[in-house]
Amino acid sequence: MCLGKNKLIIFFVLTVSLFELYAQTETYPVMHDLEINDIVFNQLVSAVEYNISLIQNGQKPEELFIIQYTVKKNDTLFTIASRCLIPYDAIVSLNGFRDTVSLTPGMLILIPSSPGIFLPHDINRNDLDILLHARLISKQAQKVTIRNQNKKIAFDFFPGERFTSTERVFFLKPDFVLPVEKAKLTSPFGMRKDPFSGELHHHNGVDLAAPEGTPVRSARTGTIKYIGFDTVLGNYIIISHDNSIETVYGHLKSIKVRLNQKVNSGTIIATVGTTGRSTGPHLHFEIRILSTAKNPALFLQGLSQ
Repeated sequence: MCLGKNKLIIFFVLTVSLFELYAQTETYPVMHDLEINDIVFNQLVSAVEYNISLIQNGQKPEELFIIQYTVKKNDTLFTIASRCLIPYDAIVSLNGFRDTVSLTPGMLILIPSSPGIFLPHDINRNDLDILLHARLISKQAQKVTIRNQNKKIAFDFFPGERFTSTERVFFLKPDFVLPVEKAKLTSPFGMRKDPFSGELHHHNGVDLAAPEGTPVRSARTGTIKYIGFDTVLGNYIIISHDNSIETVYGHLKSIKVRLNQKVNSGTIIATVGTTGRSTGPHLHFEIRILSTAKNPALFLQGLSQ
């Protein structure tokens, strides 16, 4: 993927032109089309190609630059990344996307000239950032400041880094399954009145009503971390998954697994019950990332009231 001599000269000339434009207008160069007749598109593809060749040879990429592009009707994250020769994880991490549906027509996105992972300093925009920070915190990063929506944000840039297979799965979410089929969502995540005391408190999961004895399935591949009884949760199970993710299943009637057992996504682990503080048969279900409860509705489709 190395550039020829003439192409390399053009690359540097265009780079200077784009940075002069940036300095004068305080905006990033605009790519109007994903086509070769667009000079910014050509510049971006040449830069990405060149920086990839440097990374593959163990060298640092050239000075990073950013372009902006407005998403069109038939664009997807993957078609944009493919046309620009840039791994989609670079676009995802730079823009703070949580999933593939984050892109919508008319949206203005930023595209970098080098593959890598971008993580903002001191803040996590979403759960994917938390996972990436946990893995990359000990690695050396390039400090860059990037402007997005009139805000200057300090980023750590990890040139050449890609999503791991588990991070990729987490982003695409193909193996999160509803733990109880055809269940009814009776209590969502967030603040609610306690059904016993009437006081407001934070509900760390969701309640999924189903007939007693209905199978409860593992929402994701993992290992049985804990099996026990709690006065509130009743019989419950905690499953440990990759990337510091845990799922919790409460108010169970019977338990079908043993401690430290490996389970697949969809494996039957228990049955719905009404043990603990419960007003009727249902599953209390939680998703925790680095021990912090997250809204399961962000990860699971099919939750209905």
